Amino acid sequence: MANSQSTTKKFSEEPAFERPIGNHTFFLGREAVLGCAVTNLGKHKVGWLRAEDQTVLTMHERAVLGSRYAVSLDAPRTWQLRIRPLRAEDRGCYMCQINTQPTMTWQLGCIDVYGK
Repeated sequence: MANSQSTTKKFSEEPAFERPIGNHTFFLGREAVLGCAVTNLGKHKVGWLRAEDQTVLTMHERAVLGSRYAVSLDAPRTWQLRIRPLRAEDRGCYMCQINTQPTMTWQLGCIDVYGK
């Protein structure tokens, strides 16, 4: 007699965030780094957007807007948005977005800038 429960596998797990991005304070003129940890990414893509105006900053492994923004993959699952040099106008919230269908999956992380 075969055990049907042990032979079934779940192949369609949706991507999910492993932990919150959180709120962080960085020094003016230095580098700000926000990390977005994603599990079960599969063939989906991760993007970073400025939340205030929905401007796309990075898409998967490429920066889309300007040379001050970069993205890197740290460890196997953490997509890091890097902003350098940090300006006062960078203060605000940033959205890590996964291109799931039919609706996007996203979470926010916010930056405060310390300095004049």
